[in-house]
Amino acid sequence: MKSRMGGVLLILLGGGATWYAWHIALTDGVRDLEFATLGPPFLVFGLCLLIHGESLPRHGITPLLRTYGILAGLTAVLNLHFIKADRDKFDTIFEVGMGIVLVGIWFLPARMLVHPLQQVSRPTRPDDPIEPR
Repeated sequence: MKSRMGGVLLILLGGGATWYAWHIALTDGVRDLEFATLGPPFLVFGLCLLIHGESLPRHGITPLLRTYGILAGLTAVLNLHFIKADRDKFDTIFEVGMGIVLVGIWFLPARMLVHPLQQVSRPTRPDDPIEPR
């Protein structure tokens, strides 16, 4: 239940940030890259928590979480792409760089995305006992 409430909170934060980024871009002509970059991933991860809730792992990366991560990165890049009417060199470099980082990080091996203290030592063979700590 707590994860679903967290999902609703992320959806509200992401939706608010995305709305604000588009609102100031259309009314004032100012593009806020931070809100435009962070809003859509918050929306996607909020939907992920709302749909899957407690079934998501607390540690480690699963294929489901990778799928949502890649989708979140793509939504951020697409939002950056569509929110800018006129581009200069910095905006183009920023958009390409954020696309590579936000999508590419989800293709890293799972062992690189887990904190070293959270890794569980596994036996070398299935019949080896696990040593108590």
